[in-house]
Amino acid sequence: MALRKHIPVVVVTSARAIGLDTAVAFSVSARLWQVMAATGTVILMTKFFSAELQGYYYTIVSLLAIQGFLDLGLSGIIVLLSSHEWAHLATEDGKITGSAKSRGRLAEIHRFGCWWYSCCATAFLLLIMPLGIYWLSDGLNAADLLQQKWLAPWVMCVTLNSASMLFVPRIALLEGCNQVVAVNRMRFSQSMTGSFFVWISIAAGFGLWTLVVSNLVRLLWE
Repeated sequence: MALRKHIPVVVVTSARAIGLDTAVAFSVSARLWQVMAATGTVILMTKFFSAELQGYYYTIVSLLAIQGFLDLGLSGIIVLLSSHEWAHLATEDGKITGSAKSRGRLAEIHRFGCWWYSCCATAFLLLIMPLGIYWLSDGLNAADLLQQKWLAPWVMCVTLNSASMLFVPRIALLEGCNQVVAVNRMRFSQSMTGSFFVWISIAAGFGLWTLVVSNLVRLLWE
């Protein structure tokens, strides 16, 4: 808990010292951490994972990346549209005040975003899960398929990624409503804790369940 509290404070203090915007500081810090953390993850995987396990690991990661194609850039559009409406709004005592028309449009943006990403999450769950099973099974029969160690982690990863998609429009909306610092702080903390849990999982011999841990940490932060 102490580490969770102190690291963001260090980022904010350092950003102010060099005259950097806090939101930008968290964003840059998250990117830098991801680069360094990826190196550590690769080193640990080469030590604790067999070649076969590494193959399954990277195949699952590649299949999960298809999620990005379902977005179609809508999250960025939500940020732009909500920021346009937020120019006429503000918060007072935890409530949104300002133009009634802007509040109505903001609510409509939220409703459409949630509807769209609910459809995307459902499509991802129903299409990608069987596609991944087909791709990873490589012609195995049903009896042998149920014995595969990758099956349960794959099902869990797809389920967690589908649930994560439901939060995309909400986070994008917050970002557009002048909550960039809060969103970037969350992403930075998400990246750091996710890396630590991944390293622990690899070293503890969790195998492909490491991916489940990574996705679960991301979902909990969101």
